[in-house]
Amino acid sequence: MESSALRNILLNEPQSNWIALLSSYLKSVPQSISYGHGTSNADDEAFWIMDYLQRDTSKDHDSLVLQLLEILEKRVTQRTPLAYIFEEAYFATLSFKVTKDVIVPRSPIAEMVLDGFEPWLKLKNSSRVLELCTGCGCIALAIAHFNPVLKIDATDISGEAIDLANENASRLNLENTVSFHQADLFPKKKNTYDLIISNPPYVSSNHIKDLPPEYQHEPKIAFDGGDDGLVIIDRIIERSSDYLNEKGLLILEVGESWEQFSRKYTLLEPIWIEFAHGGEGVCVISKESLSNYFLNS
Repeated sequence: MESSALRNILLNEPQSNWIALLSSYLKSVPQSISYGHGTSNADDEAFWIMDYLQRDTSKDHDSLVLQLLEILEKRVTQRTPLAYIFEEAYFATLSFKVTKDVIVPRSPIAEMVLDGFEPWLKLKNSSRVLELCTGCGCIALAIAHFNPVLKIDATDISGEAIDLANENASRLNLENTVSFHQADLFPKKKNTYDLIISNPPYVSSNHIKDLPPEYQHEPKIAFDGGDDGLVIIDRIIERSSDYLNEKGLLILEVGESWEQFSRKYTLLEPIWIEFAHGGEGVCVISKESLSNYFLNS
């Protein structure tokens, strides 16, 4: 269906029919749209678009049609993820502001946050958490939201990301719970933590160019894991034990590099998480395992 044809249909159709029309249009465009930035299919994208449009109750029918066509031009022709068009994304049921300075949140770690990290870890009032490569701050802020008595530090190498994370903290009234620091992984002040958690860059450098166009809108630095995808991950493995309490845990997402990681760190014996709602490449590693690995290697 051509966009001009869609325009004529929308002008004459009640908004109650728009979700079905949008979904059909997204499925019919010649270029195959890639999902994975907060949605997994055309139906979900159509629902999100309509939800966004209907928040502004001041616009008449024709104005909404024009706004919708502008959104579709960016989404279909420019292949921009909706999260960047709307400057919002959802993680662990919470809304976050996102811009092209950060990757769009979509980690299966959200499921662990909502489950309170059980049975792997029981967070207490006195627990301290460190997140590495925080981006928009979604993981750290979601942990803080559901565990408001914790103290959390979070780092990112990007100053723009830290600014955005602080903005999200203010939006969620969590600026006194989570402290964001611009740092190349570990913060300068060497506290110790019950949990270190990270979704770092893990795509091999030569594979980034092969990602769908939607992913090319995201900052390369958020993907680039070096030649083998493990350059950042190696540094996290090497230094985490120095920042963990004796019973502390490292929760690490290695995504598509999980097979490479498994071969390289066989003796580390990571525990791989099975998610009820999909996702892979997330493991749990104890302080003891990290210490023993470097002691015996």
